[in-house]
Amino acid sequence: MPALQIKDCPQDLYNQLKICANAEDRSMSQQMVHILRCFLHLYNTLGPDIINTDQAIFRSESDLAPSSLHNDNMPGNTTTHQRKQLFQNIIDLPSVQLPEEIQDTSLLIRADRDERFERFDFVFADSEEQR
Repeated sequence: MPALQIKDCPQDLYNQLKICANAEDRSMSQQMVHILRCFLHLYNTLGPDIINTDQAIFRSESDLAPSSLHNDNMPGNTTTHQRKQLFQNIIDLPSVQLPEEIQDTSLLIRADRDERFERFDFVFADSEEQR
């Protein structure tokens, strides 16, 4: 995957990006990709005339509406959608009823750990005898 490095980023812009990334529960890199996707989506939708010299000028306030910029169905924004779908699939799974003889799963885990410890203890004992 290609990498993008931004040099000489103004501190205030960096701080705003960091605040935005934290608010959206994204890494800085994920947030920057999201912002670029949103802008390019608007650019491709509205055309190159949204840009005037060094400053992006949008045709109307509705172009900047949060619903248009934070749309999980926007092309390329699949991570959030996939995560939501995965959690929904987990929630939709049927509950599992354990047999009555299994009262506490921690007992099974402890028994498994004890068994592995005994095997390792046996291996270590053999290696010490060979020395």
